[in-house]
Formats: sequence, C-alpha cells, structure tokens
Amino acid sequence: MCTVYADAPGPPQNLSVENVTTSSCTLVWNRPLNDGGSEIKGYYVERSSDKNWSFVKVNRDPISKTQETYTDLEQDRKYEYRVLAVNEAGIGKPSETISVVALPLYKPGKPRALRVKEIIKDKVTIEWEAPESDGGAPITHYVVKARHILVLFKYTLLLRCISY
Repeated sequence: MCTVYADAPGPPQNLSVENVTTSSCTLVWNRPLNDGGSEIKGYYVERSSDKNWSFVKVNRDPISKTQETYTDLEQDRKYEYRVLAVNEAGIGKPSETISVVALPLYKPGKPRALRVKEIIKDKVTIEWEAPESDGGAPITHYVVKARHILVLFKYTLLLRCISY
C-alpha cells in the first residue's frame, strides 16, 4: 500500500480586476504554479475594506472557475481582494492583493475644439479633442449628430461623448 501526501497549493497567479462599475467588479486570476500534488478543487476569495480579511460568500463550495463577479460594492469605498486555491490538503497561500475602488460615474464633459477638416461633395470630415473630464470612466465612443440648416453643406454639428 502506498500513501501519497499532498501539500496545500501555491498562491493563484496574476490576479486582476475587470469591468469595474459603480457597484461591481470582476476578478480574474490564473491557476497556481504549484498544485501541491493534488488536483485543485477550487478557489476562495477574501476581501478587506478595513484591513480585516474575510471570505466572500463563505457559505458555498469553492469557486470552480478562475474568475468571479461581485455586485455588492459601495461607491467611493476601497476594497482589497486576494484569492486562495484549495486542494485535498487544504487551503493554500493567498495570491497577491489587488485594490478596487468603485468610483461614482458622472457624465463626461463636452468634446473640445470641434472643427470641420474637409468638405468633399456629400461628405464632411470633422475633428475634435477629448473632453477635459471623462466622468470617471473611459470614453467608449462619440455620438455625432448633424442637422441640416440651409441648402448645401451648411450643417450644425452636435457632438457628445458617451461613457459607461
């Protein structure tokens, strides 16, 4: 008879945060480099907002995938997260810590320096500069609206930016 002993797994790698909103974020990480000699059963996530670490969603089985979304964040509050892998031998050491702040979002400022660059037949090329404020989130696209005022090539251009 042969008995195999396993150690707890190493820390999960490359913890990062994606899709931060005013109330949620998604954590993404990679498997530990060392599984401790036993298959990884899953992961637990710890969170701290006041230097006291506690498991998030403690009354459930370990997370089986290498990402998890949390939708209970409060605006302007800083959270720290770390992830721990678990195998047959137990819970391993935590990953590096990552900080998240769910910032409030505001409407972005108005685009600046709107100008007509070129007019060719039925085509108008315009340029502008980004607004001074993005409202707390990256600007994802701009909406350009044109309004016909007089007969040919006289348009009022309305430009606004959108962020989510």
